[in-house]
Amino acid sequence: MLASIVIRTLDEGRYLEDLLVMIARQQTLGMQVETVLIDSGSTDNTLEIASRHGVQVTHIQKSEFSFGRSLNRGSAFTKGDILVYISGHCVPVGTNWLQTLCEPLIDGNAA
Repeated sequence: MLASIVIRTLDEGRYLEDLLVMIARQQTLGMQVETVLIDSGSTDNTLEIASRHGVQVTHIQKSEFSFGRSLNRGSAFTKGDILVYISGHCVPVGTNWLQTLCEPLIDGNAA
């Protein structure tokens, strides 16, 4: 099972490092994880941080941006069985966040 985490960003350098560190720390009980960033024109260090963490990056023009469109474009860039959306300024507080979120789908208790 592959979970794809899609991160929507625009100048999210302030919190992105913390978010990506916490994604790397997730305990997923065998579930694989890919992280995709969809950026709408960051001019800070957002893309440098993403590169350091090996995150796949795709872009959307500011003129084309809407929340839905950016998530759709980011989703199309993934390979995952499960799609997880998070903004670049949100940081999970625990190492079981991803497993807890995905478990009902993995167990067949949600669709």
